[in-house]
Amino acid sequence: MRSPVPEQSDVNLLNACREGNTKAFDVLFDRYSGKLYHYAFKYIKNEALAEEAMMDLMFWLWDKRHSVPVDVELAPYLFPRHEARCYQSINT
Repeated sequence: MRSPVPEQSDVNLLNACREGNTKAFDVLFDRYSGKLYHYAFKYIKNEALAEEAMMDLMFWLWDKRHSVPVDVELAPYLFPRHEARCYQSINT
């Protein structure tokens, strides 16, 4: 398998993750972590908690990589889950 590069699609990278390819996950992490952090900060208004929320979601993605639908568009799949988790952290 070719090593993942940032230009690869989310679908291809996620399929590589399913095979245990941590470099593919690193690319997805780099692609989404900043966006997820800023999205969380918009709701939580705390840098440490926003980073924790982003890391929790990315860990969840790695942990659940085998159950994520095969041809999913990752951003529309992740952001509603992230928003729900952010609201949940605000209310706890």
